[in-house]
Amino acid sequence: MIEKKNHLRHASAVEMYKKGKATLTKGAEIATVSPDTFRSILNDQGIVTPDTVEWESIE
Repeated sequence: MIEKKNHLRHASAVEMYKKGKATLTKGAEIATVSPDTFRSILNDQGIVTPDTVEWESIE
C-alpha cells in the first residue's frame, strides 16, 4: 500500500514537472524525495533536466 502511494506521488510530481507546473525542487517535495533523487527519477524516464543538457549541443 505504501509503495503504491509513493508511486502515485512520483507519477504526479513527474507529470507536473513535464507540464511546467512544478520546478525540480517542488516536484521533489511532492514526491517526498530529495531533489537529487527526483532528478534521477526524471532521468530514468528519459526526461531531460537542465543540468543534463550538454552545452555543446546547444551551440
